[in-house]
Amino acid sequence: MDAISKTNETIYRFRFGTTKKTVQITQQQLNHFPYLFALVSHTDDFAVNKTNDGEYILEYPIFYNWLMAIFQSVIKEQPSALFTELTHEANVIHMLELYDYLCIDPLPLPLLRNQKLVLTNPIDVDDTNKHIEWCQADICEVRNVAIQFIIGISKNAYNLNDLGTINSIFTLLMVIFSNPNNFHSRFRYHTLKLIKKYCFSLFSDNQQKQLPTTQQIIQNINIDFIRYLDNKNQSLPPNFNNTFAWKGIYVSKDKVDTDLQPIRGVYRFKRYFDLEDFAENIFYLEQELIYFRTCFDRLVYLGNSSIAKSFVSRQFTAEPFVDIESFQHDLRQEQKQERKKNEAQLARSGRFNTLPKWPKFDKFKHRSGPKAQKYR
Repeated sequence: MDAISKTNETIYRFRFGTTKKTVQITQQQLNHFPYLFALVSHTDDFAVNKTNDGEYILEYPIFYNWLMAIFQSVIKEQPSALFTELTHEANVIHMLELYDYLCIDPLPLPLLRNQKLVLTNPIDVDDTNKHIEWCQADICEVRNVAIQFIIGISKNAYNLNDLGTINSIFTLLMVIFSNPNNFHSRFRYHTLKLIKKYCFSLFSDNQQKQLPTTQQIIQNINIDFIRYLDNKNQSLPPNFNNTFAWKGIYVSKDKVDTDLQPIRGVYRFKRYFDLEDFAENIFYLEQELIYFRTCFDRLVYLGNSSIAKSFVSRQFTAEPFVDIESFQHDLRQEQKQERKKNEAQLARSGRFNTLPKWPKFDKFKHRSGPKAQKYR
């Protein structure tokens, strides 16, 4: 008999072959796995093996390690768990084949900012009614975008006959391999396994030499574990500024036009001006400028956009904005003080005590008029 949970929800127990490993799946969770759902719903129509305790026996190609990585990924809605929850010893290629075998909805291709990757089968998007809104991703979103890109390679989604696409793929791969604090050793290990199978031979000799080996990734597991950022909701490190750092969302242009309000003010992040490190001030200010330019293409104040407001509140702790006139007034005052400071320095250097250089001319030229020259 199938068990009943405390919330009166049916729980199904599955056993993996003749092993002692089992997994319990609720009815709500089962709905995400069409194959298992059909197995349970049509027990009488299939040659389904069940134990005396009512456990459903899962045979090849459904293995415990593979299914659990898929299960965590689907239930938590975190595609990156496909790699991070899969041990180094497990076969990532067979795991992805099981993903398809279970009839789970395939992962979409990610929107990659500032990348021109040619697709094998171009996707028709109505550009007249669609607009991509770019938001800065957190660490968890970065990993999800990256794994969607890697799985897209394994599905032959990108045209590997295009040299520009191959070079772009290599550049993005090096972002993954060179950032062990953002990408788990398992993530990089399984990424390399897939790359070796699907596109490694298409890279140039120089590019192949730059890629790490599986032995190098495994040897550095302990070091990488210390640096790895396990907080899924934390913001990105300041030096992580690349394609994966941005998440694209399709929105209708009608909604964009409604959400964008006339420019009446700007955010002022005063805490950056209070920092003692001038270089750090400039860095964070540049990051904010990039954010506004890429998201809105012009200075706007988002008054009614709940998505934008939630993003801003998540990324920054902003002080109340002041109107543009006040901002311009402060800027003029700062420029005036800077000009006075420069003038004082020039005065102390003695530059104001020198006469300007006048153009040279012949003071005896044309002393005699035309008539005097005639009788000379």
